[in-house]
Amino acid sequence: MQQKNMNLEKRIQRIKEQAESAVNNYYVAVEDSVKELGCPLTLYNNATTGIHIKLADDEIIKEHIFDQIMYDFENDTICVHQTHCDDIVTDEWIPISSLRKNRDEIYQAILWLTTDDMVTVDGDTNQGTANLIWCFSCQKLYFIYDDGLIDCVDWHDEGIDYFINEDGEFAVHKYEWSDAIREIDEHEEELEEEGYS
Repeated sequence: MQQKNMNLEKRIQRIKEQAESAVNNYYVAVEDSVKELGCPLTLYNNATTGIHIKLADDEIIKEHIFDQIMYDFENDTICVHQTHCDDIVTDEWIPISSLRKNRDEIYQAILWLTTDDMVTVDGDTNQGTANLIWCFSCQKLYFIYDDGLIDCVDWHDEGIDYFINEDGEFAVHKYEWSDAIREIDEHEEELEEEGYS
């Protein structure tokens, strides 16, 4: 019986070590990919830009919001961009090493899109191709801020109006651009057939 228990314990230990190795390989793969892309990536959760993480600071729990992740080549580390600490607006890059316990949550929140994946479109919240895609296409419309942060229009209750007076460009994913234009063309053809041209 004792031998059986020892064998079971060894088996459990081996499985634990394999799981830890798999998790470590996952971390390395994410970090290598962030480094390879070489640009900030958006963090999102529940279809909103930015993730909320509660951290203890001198035994006081504070809520932090992080909206981007990138590889800091100068310091050879992964960093996340903090925009808020409770109600205080911040603008700082923090090494991931200081958030080790939250690494899973952060890595799972990465939006693996860069400006290279996008096709920018003309127009704004009221006119042009961007407005037509928002109104008449099923494809996702994105907004690329001047600093490269990518936001999805669908994530905001106000829709495209959320981006009034924001600096940046609207875009669609390069694999969805042709479908978006086709859907706009089909809508315009329907209007012509109904005599609204």
